[in-house]
Amino acid sequence: MTFHDALLIDDSANNCAAFRQQAGTALPWRTRADDSPRLQPR
Repeated sequence: MTFHDALLIDDSANNCAAFRQQAGTALPWRTRADDSPRLQPR
């Protein structure tokens, strides 16, 4: 396995951007107003 295989799930856009710059895959995690979590891939 390499870093290219890594997956980050994070609520920080800055963390996701930095992770992608290093060749990882990042999925931003957001919560709705009712606090039900959901994934929003970019």
